[in-house]
Amino acid sequence: MSDEDEDFQFFDPTDMERMLLPQRKLAARPAGEGMNSGVLYDVDGVKELKSKSTSVASMTRIRRKKVHGSAAAFLNHNILSAMYKFLPYEDLIIQSRTSRDFYKALRKVPLNLTCHGERARMLCKHLSGLAVPNSTIRILRLGEERDTIRETALNDLCVAFQNAVVPRLTNFHIEINPDTGEQGIFTLIDAMLTNPLNELRCLDFEGSYIGQKSARKLADILASKKFSMVEELNLSRNGMGEQGTKFMVKGLVSNGGACPKLKVLNLERNDVGKGWRTIPKALGGDAFKSSLVDFNCSNNNITGDAMRIAADECHGGIEHVLKYLNFSYNDLGDIGAARFVNLFLGFSTSIIKLHLSSIDGQTKFALGLAKAIEDSRLPHLEHLDIGKNAIARQGIERLSQALETGRCPGLRHLDLSVCSMTSSGISLLCQSIRSGCYDNLRHLDLSANNAQASMVFIAEVLKEGRCGELRKLIISKNSPMKERKGLPFCFRDVFFKNHKWL
Repeated sequence: MSDEDEDFQFFDPTDMERMLLPQRKLAARPAGEGMNSGVLYDVDGVKELKSKSTSVASMTRIRRKKVHGSAAAFLNHNILSAMYKFLPYEDLIIQSRTSRDFYKALRKVPLNLTCHGERARMLCKHLSGLAVPNSTIRILRLGEERDTIRETALNDLCVAFQNAVVPRLTNFHIEINPDTGEQGIFTLIDAMLTNPLNELRCLDFEGSYIGQKSARKLADILASKKFSMVEELNLSRNGMGEQGTKFMVKGLVSNGGACPKLKVLNLERNDVGKGWRTIPKALGGDAFKSSLVDFNCSNNNITGDAMRIAADECHGGIEHVLKYLNFSYNDLGDIGAARFVNLFLGFSTSIIKLHLSSIDGQTKFALGLAKAIEDSRLPHLEHLDIGKNAIARQGIERLSQALETGRCPGLRHLDLSVCSMTSSGISLLCQSIRSGCYDNLRHLDLSANNAQASMVFIAEVLKEGRCGELRKLIISKNSPMKERKGLPFCFRDVFFKNHKWL
């Protein structure tokens, strides 16, 4: 029996007593096709459609002729697509029961399933009992930091993978409860390998307590190129440790690159420590050199000694194509921070966002960063976060001089919080602002710099019309006096008269 002749019912493969809502959204045509790309379109005149951040009134003001029979055209023009969030369950029930075209189109839209707790347990049980594959499930996110997946649900999920229930899965995220032990991740990985997941692009094991043994097993599987199409690998908050990190890096770089299309690698909070020595050389090697654009290794207990060893093994700097680099919250010390700058900014880069907050950098770190800017090694930089580093007056002076050269014309976000700038550092910054090098800046954080009354100088500079694009200025904790709510008096005229406030 064809779809046209079958009994007309609402299609929801996860409808177990409404424990999950079909997470779908009607999206507008792409920009340039004659319609407002920011509007969600109704199909048959449901009074109100709601997404997480959008509410659209009745269809009457934007109704088009033959809307009822144009569901196929909606698919062709990406009006129905994978871009969806929550819609009221009742609206979808009404639409699917009153419009056969909408029902047929809805069946073709990919599913994005996100749940945790009891709903995640029920979903895993439901998937394990499916007799036929469900090709509409593309994104599966199970568990969260405070409500992880327990053993029973994990076993059901393993059965689902063994039965090839989700053959077209593209994004998989799971947070496993530590009670399952490392055996839990072993079982899950083995189940995922039972049947090929050729369309898998994102593998996210954040907070799944992958220890040294699990890291070694996952590394061996990656080395065998069983997940060679993966573009995003998230292993943050797992505590792999020094040895686990070495196993993982070795697996990723083996055989010319286990994941040749890998673009995003997140190793945040894994207690990497001395295991860091293997990472820079790998990032500059053939496995990652041409593909990896986003790397996060923040909060990993990496010290200056580990940085020294890595720099010595790489014989200076490494070439890479990174655009987003986060190395915050690693206690490198001033010399270690300077070595990091030489290691990753030794050649011209494509970095857009650079996060180096709280790495215990001081004057030498600031001088190295200023030299990199002056030598045009950060021409695409838009976001610079070097907060919580005691670079002091001398560091601010060199950074200001470097930025005055205009070698970072796209800089939009600058975080100098807790940098021990004091009043003299703020005065130097004001001089730099007058040069015009910060005219495109939209976010400036100067909080907790013990600047006291020198904040008045910033207000005076802004009144002159400098930083015309500035939308957010943070100056809190700069006065020994008790903080009061609202903007200081000297800034009120600046922002309410001279600046456009978002």
